Amino acid sequence: MRFLIYSKKKKSEFKELINFLEKERLIIVDFFNDMDEAEYCAEIRKYDTCLIESDKNMIKYVNFLKALKVYNPESNSLFYGEGKDHKIINYYIKNNLLIGTKEELFEKLYSEIEEEIRYKNIIINTKNEKKIWIIEKGNRKEVEIYTKIDFFLLTYFLRHYDEKLNISRLIDAISKEPELTKSSIAETSISSIRKLFKEELDLNPIKAFKKVGYRFSF
Repeated sequence: MRFLIYSKKKKSEFKELINFLEKERLIIVDFFNDMDEAEYCAEIRKYDTCLIESDKNMIKYVNFLKALKVYNPESNSLFYGEGKDHKIINYYIKNNLLIGTKEELFEKLYSEIEEEIRYKNIIINTKNEKKIWIIEKGNRKEVEIYTKIDFFLLTYFLRHYDEKLNISRLIDAISKEPELTKSSIAETSISSIRKLFKEELDLNPIKAFKKVGYRFSF
């Protein structure tokens, strides 16, 4: 997963939250206190969640909202701060919108992003980047993951189970600098995950769709 955080405050004020997201929940965080930089990255990267402090510079603020609307229409958008214009936010951000206090939104992130991800008979704990667990006939089998990238990608697939995800979105989810990352990195990881599931469960959970992307389901 990838989060965007924009605030006029220093990054150090978000240290605890960023450490929680990156180290305990395996989420890549892009922090900005420059609106132009935030807008630029909103245009070229895909974000699952955007945490945004309101800004009094309405020209830049509106341009940023437009970028989110066009390039990240499916992201969760969380807004806080004094002087926020609800009408403007609601005009540009139609889906997955929440406006509240900073404390309320922080609490939402801490409480709703789970440490343990379960789907069917697969269990992943985001604090353990080397193993997953597969439930077979009531028994919990521990399975080693090949690489950290495989773990990141499998975690992202499970968080977006049965969704079609294009290759650029997958790279955004696993790389700090996706613009500099070759698509072959994600494709190699997909092959590794397929091999793992073939060996352990004799199935291929990742389906490829020509010119569309990949879907994890079984």
